[in-house]
Amino acid sequence: MVPSRRGGPLRGRSSILAALLGIGAASCAPSAAPPVGARSDAGARYVGRDACLGCHAGIGGTAAETGMGRAFYPLTRETAVEDFSKKNRFDLPADGLAYEMTASPAGGYVMRQIVLDADGATLAMAEEPMRYVVGSGNHSRSYLTGGNGYLYQMPICWYPDKPGWDLCPGYELRNRYFNREADLSCVFCHNGRMLPFEGTSNRFDDRATPHGIDCERCHGPGEDHVELWTKHPPATPPEIDPTIVNPAKLERGRRIHVCLQCHLGDADASERVQRPDRDLLDFRPGAALTDFVDTMTYDPPVADRFAIGGQGDRLLLSRCYRESGGGLDCLTCHDPHVSVYSPARPKNAVRRACLTCHATKPCALPISARAARGDDCAACHMRRSEPVDQRFTAFTDHWIRRRISPPGGPAPARPALDMVPVFPEAHRAYPGAEPALNLGRAYLVKRTGAVEGGRIPWSRPEALLREASASADPPADAWFLLGKAAVARGDLAEAIGDLREALRLDPRHHHARANLASALIGTSRAAEAEPLLRESIREMPGDPSGPSDLSRVLVMTGRAAEGRALLESAIAEHPSNPTLLGNLGLLDAKEGRHAEAVERLRAAGALDPSIAEIWRALAASLLELGRPREAIPPARRAARLRPGDASIALLLRRAGEGGRSRR
Repeated sequence: MVPSRRGGPLRGRSSILAALLGIGAASCAPSAAPPVGARSDAGARYVGRDACLGCHAGIGGTAAETGMGRAFYPLTRETAVEDFSKKNRFDLPADGLAYEMTASPAGGYVMRQIVLDADGATLAMAEEPMRYVVGSGNHSRSYLTGGNGYLYQMPICWYPDKPGWDLCPGYELRNRYFNREADLSCVFCHNGRMLPFEGTSNRFDDRATPHGIDCERCHGPGEDHVELWTKHPPATPPEIDPTIVNPAKLERGRRIHVCLQCHLGDADASERVQRPDRDLLDFRPGAALTDFVDTMTYDPPVADRFAIGGQGDRLLLSRCYRESGGGLDCLTCHDPHVSVYSPARPKNAVRRACLTCHATKPCALPISARAARGDDCAACHMRRSEPVDQRFTAFTDHWIRRRISPPGGPAPARPALDMVPVFPEAHRAYPGAEPALNLGRAYLVKRTGAVEGGRIPWSRPEALLREASASADPPADAWFLLGKAAVARGDLAEAIGDLREALRLDPRHHHARANLASALIGTSRAAEAEPLLRESIREMPGDPSGPSDLSRVLVMTGRAAEGRALLESAIAEHPSNPTLLGNLGLLDAKEGRHAEAVERLRAAGALDPSIAEIWRALAASLLELGRPREAIPPARRAARLRPGDASIALLLRRAGEGGRSRR
């Protein structure tokens, strides 16, 4: 059967390993009290943007037009700006794939993933609804699909500067098809407050999905503020309203944390590690972000290499920020309620901000040269070029420097992959083994998931994790991560020992239990895996990996009927999961139900064209049905994915011989 991908970079319907490694175990209120005037009450309810607009219609309306305000919304005929009718096909001939984005007769839009045979004919096709737009459209628009409240990223994005369709960032390196979970770590920074269902990672209540980042992301929960000003308004407004957070009133150095909750974490250079037993959903404006996440970054930084989400990372490198003691921050140049593209924003807004410190030293450029640059300091001191993770667009690098190099050419290679904490004082102050654990986790995420991660020796994360595991109060996560590293290295025996120790320290560690079960299956110890998997399904009923792995165990131990029932139940919850569909198709083929096998295997192959066993089994079932000519294209695709496989070569010979014998 098709193994679930818990042991490699992907798991379940292919959530990324970084999401696994960065996940927190439980909620916890901030450990540090907020400064005066900063409300940080975890008990106050969030009330949504509409509750604010009654009093703040003007500023709320302009905020809704910013990139943050337009970061997430349904794709409808009214919100569509893309070409869905003419240049709406994107081909990947090297992968034997094509994508079509088109209007659906039922309303809305769909994306089709077409698997092509060697002659360019359609071998299989999957069609998924394009439910939500993620991104303002200033630089790109990506899309989410899914059903039953589950959300998955789609592989093709719209680039307005191209203009046209192309692979989404990162998909040119590894295509995740329709299988990448959009979990809380994704939607936290791309939308207002979304709460996942308990026992799931990427299922949200779509009856209460906000549309864009709203007021409360920066001002905190508004329940008490709305109640005060609608029921008991004070006769004289206080200078600092204790019921709401005004970021502009926060102390130096703390104000920027409101922005950094989403704008810290350069995808190319940095890694945000969620602190043990902390939940980022508990962060409130005015609190220290370092109470919730510990961010690591490569050192030294590379001047002309940056990612689009790392504005905070780069600003913190700036001499302006460091020497101002945090006085210069995001709000110095940006009004978060007004789009940088708005005509209402003064054209000299950046220059005016610079002159608050640099008025005594006039610009050395002649007036004519300054005019050519729009009289804008950023034109000479903030490089504008293509980020490494966002093609077809130009973006401003927020590392303010005296001299910048001209844009153009590929980003330079990174000379070293040593990581350091972005906030070293906070990092050193964390208790016990946490500093070593967090740094080891960051190295492991980069080692297993980043483009350059292969250059990081395994000894780097493992030494730090061993240090954490040997502490007086060893965290279960240290052993879990050691087990993940051993799985990634292919040492399942070592992984089993590490994961068992993680479970001994924390019997409720879901990810340790699930990964231990997968490792046991991989070493032919299915009977030991079964109780672990049953417990995992009870804890995380929304994770399709559990039913996928347990069905394999049931089939391996002679209980195929029970395995079939489990798969059918899981498919009802996850109808587009290629692993579940593929496993049921393989079971059909094993039991001689070849007509059903062909239908399910083709559907699974259309959703994830990278699984050789799906195409091999599809070709074999077609041969059993006496359809040798149809068997050749899937057998060829299997051979392409698994060159040199003797069983696939035999299928191709049988298809050729069968074809001649029936003519």
